[in-house]
Amino acid sequence: MVERLTGRISSVIAQTRFRSAAERLATFTDCVQACRHPIRRRALSHPPPVETLALRHSRQPDPFQKRAGALPGLTQSCKAAPPQNMTSAIVDPHSEVTAIKEARQAQNRAIASADLDTAEKFWTADITIRRALGQAVTGITEARKILEPAPNHRPAIIYQRAPTSVEVSRHWHLAYEEGQWTGHLDDVHSTAILAGRYAAQWVKRGELWLIRSEVFVALTCTGSGCDALAVL
Repeated sequence: MVERLTGRISSVIAQTRFRSAAERLATFTDCVQACRHPIRRRALSHPPPVETLALRHSRQPDPFQKRAGALPGLTQSCKAAPPQNMTSAIVDPHSEVTAIKEARQAQNRAIASADLDTAEKFWTADITIRRALGQAVTGITEARKILEPAPNHRPAIIYQRAPTSVEVSRHWHLAYEEGQWTGHLDDVHSTAILAGRYAAQWVKRGELWLIRSEVFVALTCTGSGCDALAVL
């Protein structure tokens, strides 16, 4: 019972953004009471713990200092349905779409100005990227290397992403973005030497939307971009 209760509370903490300490305490109290009262336990031949105590009290009342009984009107936050503040995680999807597009534009500006410290702030620490020609990248350290200046003083490729659609989940703090990307040699205003399509998963952490995964596919090239080799 203790392990299940701990697991449920851990899940609530991971998925819920509480508006206050009082709301957090009320939710935890509700979870504890739900696990004691309405949730049936297989180890107890299926009746809930408090129901089992009540039955034992009716048969052997002497060991009890007070009578065990069910709580009226108890919600079952920890049983199946999440707490109320988890069911409608995103109240205004339109504003969240705007926030994601603005975050993408801000990362584009940081990449164009070679401000990699700012650019990497839009990724989660466990970011995964499938690069346009097939290479796999895992982690923010490796992802940053994609944006670093090329070795041997070769011109850097500056990448830009232009979202064509963003869809935000109303239930989870997750969003899907897709769009077009371009790679420019040394100058974001120069002709793109590589271009294609991309898709990204965003996750909301606190008040910030962060990119957790990206997949890029190269579809067109010009000049030296056509000399690049794909991983097949």
